[in-house]
Amino acid sequence: WWACHCYLKTEMQRLAQGNEPYLSNFAPGLYYSPYQAPVFQSPGGDCLAEEKSQEICVIYGNRAFEMTQMLLQKRDWFQGLHKSSEIAIKPNLVLAKPSSSGATTDPEIVRAIVGHLQERGFENLSVIESAWLGDDTKRAFKTCGYEKIAAEFGIPLFDLKDDETVSRSGLQICKKAIAADLLVNVPVLKAHCQTRLTCALKNMKGVIP
Repeated sequence: WWACHCYLKTEMQRLAQGNEPYLSNFAPGLYYSPYQAPVFQSPGGDCLAEEKSQEICVIYGNRAFEMTQMLLQKRDWFQGLHKSSEIAIKPNLVLAKPSSSGATTDPEIVRAIVGHLQERGFENLSVIESAWLGDDTKRAFKTCGYEKIAAEFGIPLFDLKDDETVSRSGLQICKKAIAADLLVNVPVLKAHCQTRLTCALKNMKGVIP
């Protein structure tokens, strides 16, 4: 199973501005809100939505596209978000291996998210990623099936290794991630030799070149 974490501002943005961190997540597999009733705001300060309850949604199966659609339809996750908002989707494409290897995000999950957003009038969408040191992001886009998604929906794929950076709290962070009004983090739940488990937080390493 997997988790998809959705932010109106990244944790890094909020911390850099001196705000308290929060995380509001939706996922085929998992949805939770560890902070009670956070208020989401756009870069202009407009209140977009308010989470009023904590919720966990779990779904099991092997039909990634259909499962993602089912959970996206459970509620209006993007209520109040302006249709012109810049939405960046960040999968885990750490290396050029298909999702069947367990190393990368299933493209059918991202395909369902993009389709859901476009059906609701959101057109300013992109997929952003940076493969790990020693691998090629563009090769990962192709090998992992994301070039097909880009062609199907007419959305760009951005290799963050080619992006400029801005300094936030001592870190150099890719501009594409910072500039997004909504960053959708689509990680892979993995075992890890040091931390035992990695997921959404580690996936954000891809926005730090």
